[in-house]
Amino acid sequence: MDISNEARLERLAAAGNEALDRYENGEVGFQWRGWTTEGRQAWVRLEITNAVMYAEKRKAPTEEQQRVITTAIRTLRELLKSHRGGGPSLD
Repeated sequence: MDISNEARLERLAAAGNEALDRYENGEVGFQWRGWTTEGRQAWVRLEITNAVMYAEKRKAPTEEQQRVITTAIRTLRELLKSHRGGGPSLD
C-alpha cells in the first residue's frame, strides 16, 4: 500500500496528539529513568539539529546534519528494539 507523505504526517500528528492527551490525563508518563545516557544524548542531538535547521530556515539537512540524524535515529531504534525484547524499561 502506497501512503502519501501527507497521510503519514497526519497519522503521526494524530498519534502524537493521542500520546500527549494520555500524558495530560496521567495515563502514561515519560521519565528519563531507565534510559541510558546514550539514549538521552541521541534524543538531544535530534532536538539540537532540528533547532539549528529551524534557525537557519533549512527545509533539508546538510550532509553533516543528516549524519547526526541518521546516527541518532539508529541509536534510538536499537534502544526501543531492546525494550520490546525485554530490555531495560523506558519509563
